Amino acid sequence: MPKVFLPPDTKRDCDVCAHCSWCVREARRREFFRIRDGPVDYYFCNVLHAELWLEYRHKPETRNLCRMLPPERREYLGDLTMEQEISRLFPERCEGCGPNQLLAP
Repeated sequence: MPKVFLPPDTKRDCDVCAHCSWCVREARRREFFRIRDGPVDYYFCNVLHAELWLEYRHKPETRNLCRMLPPERREYLGDLTMEQEISRLFPERCEGCGPNQLLAP
């Protein structure tokens, strides 16, 4: 079987290719903490993002949003944050919240 040579400049540094599964912020894997669900690792900026993702990933209204790849989610949300989109989808959940406040559990 022939071996394929890939020049060093075409190899991707996998240490940089992580993103927060909630806010899709990109950074090095070592800056995030991970939650392992079966064979899949999910990376998060902080505990609040992990808790929100765990709560909303199975709800029918937000399931597809949580499964989107980072570029798709950025395009879908536009200038909104995930918290603002969740507030729009679940208005009863965030009564009295300001535009920059996070959802209360």
